Amino acid sequence: MRKFTRMFFMLFALIMGTATNVFAADPDLENDYTLVKSVTWGDGTDITMSDQLSITAWDTGNKKQQILYAVTTPADAAGWFGVQAVSNGSGKGWWNRSSNGLYCYQAQRSAAIYGDDLTTGWLVVFQCSGQVTSALTLTNGDGNPDGTFSYVKSEDGTAYYCTITAESNAYVGFCGIKNSGYITSISVYKPNKAVVMTTYTVKYVDTEGNVLKEAVTYDGIAGADVTLGEADKANIIVGEDTYIYESNDAEGITVAEDGSTVVTAVFHKAQNFTYKVNEIANGTVVRT
Repeated sequence: MRKFTRMFFMLFALIMGTATNVFAADPDLENDYTLVKSVTWGDGTDITMSDQLSITAWDTGNKKQQILYAVTTPADAAGWFGVQAVSNGSGKGWWNRSSNGLYCYQAQRSAAIYGDDLTTGWLVVFQCSGQVTSALTLTNGDGNPDGTFSYVKSEDGTAYYCTITAESNAYVGFCGIKNSGYITSISVYKPNKAVVMTTYTVKYVDTEGNVLKEAVTYDGIAGADVTLGEADKANIIVGEDTYIYESNDAEGITVAEDGSTVVTAVFHKAQNFTYKVNEIANGTVVRT
C-alpha cells in the first residue's frame, strides 16, 4: 500500500505541475502610509459586542451572509471591528487567546473592519503568527472579496494587505478558520498622497495565445504595480483538458490611470496519460 501511495502522489504532481506562489512587493508602510488605528491581539482581554451593524460577512461554515455586531472591548477595537459571535473560551466564536492572538474557536465565524473614515486607497493590514491563509479567508461564497476592497498576500505569506476601493460605506469582510491560526494585529493606514482608483484587466491564454476563459477586470490604484492573485493562477478546465499556470507579463507594469492596462497570464496544457498500479504484499503482486 505504501508503494501505491508514493506512486499516486508522484503521478499527481506530474499531472498538476509544480505549485508557484508569487506575491506582490509589500507596501512601504513607513513612508507611503500613516497609521490611523490598530489593535494588537494576544493579551487575553475578553471580546464583547453590542449593536447590530448594517454590513454582513460571509460565514464559510454556515455558507451564508451573517449579521455582525459592533465590538465594544477591547477598547482599541471598538467602533471599527465587528463580529458574528464571540467565545472567550466557551461556545463558538472569536476569542482573544492570551499570548497567541485573535482566534476562531470551534467554528468558522465571520467578521469585518468598517468605519466612516475608510475610503479609497486606505489600507487594512491583517498580520498573523503564521501563514495568513491558516487564520482567515477574505472571500465570499462566489470566490470574490467580501466587501469594498482588493487584496494581496505579503511576500512572506503571513499578512494580507487590503486596499479600500470605495469612497464611502467601505468595509473588509472576512472569516476565521476553525481552530487554525492566529491574527496578531489588525491595522488601518491612510495613504500619504492622493489616490486615483482605476481598473486593469487580466487575460488568460494558452502557450499558443488562444483565449482560455473570459478576461477579468480588477480595481486598482493608478501608478501601483500590477499583481496577479491566486485566483488568476488557478487551473483552467476547457472541455476535457486542464491548463496549468505557467507565467505572466506583469513584471514592471504599473496600473494606467485611464484603465487601459492589460496583462496576460499564460497556461500550458496538462498531459493526460494512463498507468497501472500493482499492489504488492510480501514481494508478490496480489492485485493490479
